[in-house]
Amino acid sequence: LGTAQTSLPTIATDGTAASITAALRAEAQKTNRESGTIKEVVILNAGAPMTLTTVMNALLPEAKANGLDGILTAGFDPVFSAYIFYDDRGAWPGYIAKINPASQIDAPTLASRIQAIETSSFKNFFLTDQGTPGTFRTGQARGKYIDRFVSFETEGALFSYGIFGDYLIVNTTNNGLVKALDLLKL
Repeated sequence: LGTAQTSLPTIATDGTAASITAALRAEAQKTNRESGTIKEVVILNAGAPMTLTTVMNALLPEAKANGLDGILTAGFDPVFSAYIFYDDRGAWPGYIAKINPASQIDAPTLASRIQAIETSSFKNFFLTDQGTPGTFRTGQARGKYIDRFVSFETEGALFSYGIFGDYLIVNTTNNGLVKALDLLKL
Protein backbone atom coordinates (compact mmCIF):
# COMPACT_ATOMS: atom_id res chain seq x y z
CA LEU A 1 0.00 0.00 0.00
CA GLY A 2 2.97 2.22 -0.46
CA THR A 3 4.84 1.70 2.81
CA ALA A 4 8.44 0.52 2.81
CA GLN A 5 8.39 -3.17 3.73
CA THR A 6 11.17 -2.75 6.29
CA SER A 7 9.04 -0.51 8.49
CA LEU A 8 5.99 -2.77 8.55
CA PRO A 9 4.95 -5.15 11.31
CA THR A 10 5.93 -8.72 10.52
CA ILE A 11 4.16 -11.97 11.28
CA ALA A 12 6.09 -15.24 11.48
CA THR A 13 4.58 -18.37 9.95
CA ASP A 14 5.64 -21.87 8.98
CA GLY A 15 4.24 -21.23 5.50
CA THR A 16 1.04 -23.26 5.87
CA ALA A 17 -2.48 -21.91 5.53
CA ALA A 18 -3.24 -22.64 9.19
CA SER A 19 -0.09 -20.82 10.32
CA ILE A 20 -0.69 -17.80 8.06
CA THR A 21 -4.29 -17.49 9.28
CA ALA A 22 -3.29 -17.92 12.93
CA ALA A 23 -0.53 -15.30 12.62
CA LEU A 24 -2.88 -12.82 10.93
CA ARG A 25 -5.52 -13.47 13.60
CA ALA A 26 -2.94 -12.90 16.38
CA GLU A 27 -1.75 -9.68 14.72
CA ALA A 28 -5.34 -8.47 14.32
CA GLN A 29 -5.96 -8.95 18.04
CA LYS A 30 -2.82 -7.12 19.20
CA THR A 31 -4.42 -3.69 19.23
CA ASN A 32 -7.88 -2.26 19.13
CA ARG A 33 -8.15 -0.70 15.72
CA GLU A 34 -10.66 1.93 14.81
CA SER A 35 -13.38 0.81 12.42
CA GLY A 36 -12.47 1.71 8.85
CA THR A 37 -8.70 1.48 9.34
CA ILE A 38 -6.21 -0.75 7.60
CA LYS A 39 -2.91 -2.20 8.80
CA GLU A 40 -0.30 -3.54 6.39
CA VAL A 41 1.85 -6.52 7.49
CA VAL A 42 4.70 -8.59 6.06
CA ILE A 43 4.23 -12.36 6.15
CA LEU A 44 7.46 -14.23 6.97
CA ASN A 45 8.49 -17.86 6.70
CA ALA A 46 11.88 -18.88 8.14
CA GLY A 47 12.63 -15.18 8.67
CA ALA A 48 12.19 -14.16 5.01
CA PRO A 49 9.20 -12.45 3.38
CA MET A 50 6.95 -14.90 1.58
CA THR A 51 6.22 -14.30 -2.11
CA LEU A 52 2.75 -13.77 -3.52
CA THR A 53 2.76 -17.20 -5.17
CA THR A 54 3.92 -18.96 -1.99
CA VAL A 55 1.19 -17.35 0.13
CA MET A 56 -1.52 -18.00 -2.48
CA ASN A 57 -0.40 -21.63 -2.89
CA ALA A 58 -0.70 -22.07 0.88
CA LEU A 59 -4.11 -20.40 1.13
CA LEU A 60 -5.48 -22.01 -2.05
CA PRO A 61 -4.64 -25.72 -1.95
CA GLU A 62 -5.77 -26.19 -5.57
CA ALA A 63 -3.62 -23.34 -6.96
CA LYS A 64 -1.05 -25.61 -8.60
CA ALA A 65 -3.61 -28.07 -9.98
CA ASN A 66 -5.73 -25.34 -11.59
CA GLY A 67 -2.76 -23.40 -13.00
CA LEU A 68 -3.23 -20.39 -10.74
CA ASP A 69 0.31 -20.49 -9.37
CA GLY A 70 1.74 -20.19 -12.88
CA ILE A 71 -0.17 -17.02 -13.72
CA LEU A 72 0.61 -15.53 -10.30
CA THR A 73 4.32 -16.16 -10.84
CA ALA A 74 4.34 -14.94 -14.45
CA GLY A 75 2.00 -11.98 -14.13
CA PHE A 76 2.72 -10.32 -10.80
CA ASP A 77 5.60 -8.94 -8.77
CA PRO A 78 6.50 -11.54 -6.10
CA VAL A 79 6.66 -8.76 -3.45
CA PHE A 80 3.11 -7.97 -2.39
CA SER A 81 1.16 -6.21 0.34
CA ALA A 82 -0.86 -8.09 2.92
CA TYR A 83 -3.27 -6.08 5.04
CA ILE A 84 -5.89 -6.36 7.73
CA PHE A 85 -8.95 -4.13 7.44
CA TYR A 86 -10.92 -3.43 10.61
CA ASP A 87 -14.62 -2.69 10.93
CA ASP A 88 -17.35 -3.15 13.53
CA ARG A 89 -17.68 -6.83 12.55
CA GLY A 90 -14.01 -7.74 12.96
CA ALA A 91 -10.75 -7.98 11.06
CA TRP A 92 -10.56 -8.85 7.37
CA PRO A 93 -7.37 -9.80 5.48
CA GLY A 94 -6.56 -8.74 1.96
CA TYR A 95 -3.69 -8.94 -0.49
CA ILE A 96 -2.43 -6.58 -3.19
CA ALA A 97 0.05 -7.44 -5.93
CA LYS A 98 1.33 -5.22 -8.71
CA ILE A 99 1.20 -6.48 -12.28
CA ASN A 100 4.72 -7.23 -13.46
CA PRO A 101 5.23 -5.07 -16.59
CA ALA A 102 8.02 -7.41 -17.75
CA SER A 103 5.48 -10.24 -18.06
CA GLN A 104 3.82 -8.60 -21.07
CA ILE A 105 0.51 -10.19 -20.09
CA ASP A 106 -2.33 -7.70 -20.48
CA ALA A 107 -4.86 -7.02 -17.71
CA PRO A 108 -7.83 -8.71 -19.49
CA THR A 109 -5.79 -11.91 -19.96
CA LEU A 110 -4.68 -11.82 -16.32
CA ALA A 111 -8.28 -11.28 -15.17
CA SER A 112 -9.45 -14.23 -17.26
CA ARG A 113 -6.72 -16.57 -16.01
CA ILE A 114 -7.19 -15.50 -12.38
CA GLN A 115 -10.74 -16.87 -12.52
CA ALA A 116 -9.21 -20.23 -11.62
CA ILE A 117 -9.41 -18.88 -8.07
CA GLU A 118 -13.14 -19.62 -8.16
CA THR A 119 -12.51 -23.38 -8.31
CA SER A 120 -10.32 -23.21 -5.21
CA SER A 121 -11.08 -23.48 -1.51
CA PHE A 122 -10.91 -19.80 -0.58
CA LYS A 123 -12.16 -20.13 3.00
CA ASN A 124 -8.51 -20.00 4.18
CA PHE A 125 -8.46 -16.27 3.46
CA PHE A 126 -10.74 -15.56 6.43
CA LEU A 127 -9.62 -15.37 10.05
CA THR A 128 -12.72 -17.24 11.24
CA ASP A 129 -15.28 -19.50 9.60
CA GLN A 130 -17.76 -17.35 7.67
CA GLY A 131 -20.18 -20.14 6.82
CA THR A 132 -21.23 -21.33 3.41
CA PRO A 133 -20.41 -19.24 0.34
CA GLY A 134 -23.04 -18.36 -2.23
CA THR A 135 -22.39 -18.20 -5.97
CA PHE A 136 -19.75 -16.03 -7.60
CA ARG A 137 -21.07 -12.88 -9.24
CA THR A 138 -19.56 -10.07 -11.26
CA GLY A 139 -19.39 -6.65 -9.67
CA GLN A 140 -18.04 -3.26 -10.50
CA ALA A 141 -15.96 -1.09 -8.17
CA ARG A 142 -15.74 2.65 -8.64
CA GLY A 143 -17.81 2.34 -11.80
CA LYS A 144 -14.80 1.16 -13.79
CA TYR A 145 -13.17 -1.94 -12.28
CA ILE A 146 -14.72 -5.34 -12.82
CA ASP A 147 -14.32 -7.79 -9.97
CA ARG A 148 -15.71 -11.16 -9.02
CA PHE A 149 -17.12 -11.87 -5.59
CA VAL A 150 -19.00 -14.39 -3.52
CA SER A 151 -20.90 -13.56 -0.32
CA PHE A 152 -20.92 -15.76 2.76
CA GLU A 153 -23.52 -16.40 5.45
CA THR A 154 -21.82 -13.95 7.82
CA GLU A 155 -22.94 -10.38 7.20
CA GLY A 156 -20.19 -8.33 5.58
CA ALA A 157 -18.06 -11.33 4.62
CA LEU A 158 -17.30 -11.78 0.98
CA PHE A 159 -14.39 -13.09 -1.00
CA SER A 160 -13.50 -10.93 -3.97
CA TYR A 161 -10.72 -10.52 -6.45
CA GLY A 162 -10.03 -8.41 -9.50
CA ILE A 163 -7.58 -6.38 -11.51
CA PHE A 164 -7.76 -2.75 -10.44
CA GLY A 165 -5.52 -0.58 -12.59
CA ASP A 166 -2.07 -2.17 -12.27
CA TYR A 167 -2.98 -4.26 -9.23
CA LEU A 168 -4.53 -7.58 -8.30
CA ILE A 169 -6.54 -7.24 -5.10
CA VAL A 170 -7.83 -10.31 -3.25
CA ASN A 171 -9.92 -9.44 -0.24
CA THR A 172 -12.47 -10.60 2.30
CA THR A 173 -14.86 -7.67 2.72
CA ASN A 174 -16.12 -4.98 0.39
CA ASN A 175 -15.26 -2.17 2.81
CA GLY A 176 -11.65 -3.42 2.88
CA LEU A 177 -11.57 -3.31 -0.91
CA VAL A 178 -12.86 0.27 -0.92
CA LYS A 179 -10.21 1.31 1.64
CA ALA A 180 -7.43 -0.40 -0.37
CA LEU A 181 -8.59 1.37 -3.54
CA ASP A 182 -8.56 4.68 -1.64
CA LEU A 183 -5.00 4.12 -0.43
CA LEU A 184 -3.87 3.14 -3.93
CA LYS A 185 -5.61 6.26 -5.27
CA LEU A 186 -7.66 4.19 -7.71
